[in-house]
Amino acid sequence: MRRDPAEICETALRWAKSESYAGYEQHDGLNSPVLSRLDFHWFPRLVAIHSLNKSPVNLHSVLGVPKKRHPKAVALFAMAYFALYRDSGEEAFLAEGERLLEWLLENQSTEFDLPCWGIHYNWQNGTQFYMEAGQPTAVVTVFAAYAFLEHHEITGEERSFEAAYGAAEFVERHINTVTVRGFEALTYTPYDSFVVLNVNAVAADLFWRVSRVRDDLGLADRAEGIFGFLERAQRDDGAWYYSEPPSDAYLSVDNYHTGFVLMSFYDYVTSGSAPESAREAYERGMSFYSEHLFEANGAPKFSDDQSYPYDAHSSGTGIAAFLQRGTDADLRTVERIYDWSVENLYDPEGYFYRRIGRVFDDRTPYMRNNQAWMAFALGRLVEAEAFDDVTGRVDPGFLLAEGHAVP
Repeated sequence: MRRDPAEICETALRWAKSESYAGYEQHDGLNSPVLSRLDFHWFPRLVAIHSLNKSPVNLHSVLGVPKKRHPKAVALFAMAYFALYRDSGEEAFLAEGERLLEWLLENQSTEFDLPCWGIHYNWQNGTQFYMEAGQPTAVVTVFAAYAFLEHHEITGEERSFEAAYGAAEFVERHINTVTVRGFEALTYTPYDSFVVLNVNAVAADLFWRVSRVRDDLGLADRAEGIFGFLERAQRDDGAWYYSEPPSDAYLSVDNYHTGFVLMSFYDYVTSGSAPESAREAYERGMSFYSEHLFEANGAPKFSDDQSYPYDAHSSGTGIAAFLQRGTDADLRTVERIYDWSVENLYDPEGYFYRRIGRVFDDRTPYMRNNQAWMAFALGRLVEAEAFDDVTGRVDPGFLLAEGHAVP
């Protein structure tokens, strides 16, 4: 018998709030007072980071890594609450989402005079680049902007739109660019030259959405140019590699980054202004995503050529991406992903753990990649009332409980 998404969403958000939305991250090993001694060269940094990331046992507390709020996780939780508010009209959900937005406003990166956000730990991204805690990234900034944009759509609050618009300006002005395939592609940060396709996709989506509100032709043109780059970079079978060129990254065609690209195309191709080639790229991409990145039972494959590990982040992204288009076939896929995820990745205490491996499972309750993405997806699932057999509502009473002090 299927568990009600409203019940799971409520327990997931209650658990996250009890932790004050703060937790461990997959790549926060350099926040350990022990492993921080390795923070002097790219190779020992990677050893420090992946000694935690790859461990089947959660070593974070043993190595003294503190639980912290991740701005992207905060934005995803806020959007989960906004979805519940749209569904129920309960003011408590709106108020909790607004409290999280206030935290984002108070915890911006201070390097630039426009709204932007980074991560709370030093991070070595392979051999590509090194980033210090607090330095802004395109992805974290875009997801924070998404939350402010949703709040503006709900309330008309101009301050929220200005935060989203300012974040778009930051990405457009300050994130580095590299010429690829004749296009000016965005990099990951203001300081590197690493071209990641999903980074370009989410940035283009933000540019497009804010340009429709502000009637900013410059941002609209920039969005159209990046979507054109993504069309050119798509494989004939509908897949997108993680990076351009593909050889620059250890990932090839993975699950949740493909989902990011597809979710980013949706508003553009349904706006009535996108060329037919963009819609065709989106539809080819969705077909590939459905056929090659999920098992028949709904389990999210790691990549098109590798099933394990099955990851909660991919489950959450898949639910959101298929709900977005919402065909009958998409909703059947959503049912399978949801049922599999609740059965295999959900702890009755209220959290989702990371992944099912071929040999070892990782049951660490990472706050951003697991809990925030699943809460975001569940909020949309409750709002959509996609399952005929369950149409429950989330009870906002748990919001009356105090969370822990914010780290």
